[in-house]
Amino acid sequence: MKVILLADVAGLGKKGETKNVSDGYAGNFLLPKKLASGVNEQASIQLQAEKRRAEKEIVNKGNVLKATFKKVNNHSFVIPVKTSDKGTLFSAIGKKEINALIKNRLHVELPEEAIVLEKPFKELGKFSVKLHVSGEQAIIYIELKKYEEK
Repeated sequence: MKVILLADVAGLGKKGETKNVSDGYAGNFLLPKKLASGVNEQASIQLQAEKRRAEKEIVNKGNVLKATFKKVNNHSFVIPVKTSDKGTLFSAIGKKEINALIKNRLHVELPEEAIVLEKPFKELGKFSVKLHVSGEQAIIYIELKKYEEK
């Protein structure tokens, strides 16, 4: 029996694929759990419409990401941090903190996986951070300075 997968099914395929399965597997597992539907004209039309919608969404996300990367590219941030007597930070600055910094200062949402960081920053200094996702690239500069109490 030919079915269109409505969700990812382990060992069978991904959502939107058309698969040939046994009648028993389709009738006893896939169809009752709404993991698949039988192939008919209406289901094919609906599948094509959903694919087009998903493609448009990917293009829109890509355009938003390009604009975001242009806004963020070559931006510099100075972060005052508390350090020990030896100059090491009390808490490391990692992807989560950098993402929060960008969001707070530039009002821009970035996926955390877009931040390319070998290891979190644990000492004072100037650092460059690469941003990369979906073929788009940008770079930001972060300077960690000792927090001075007044």
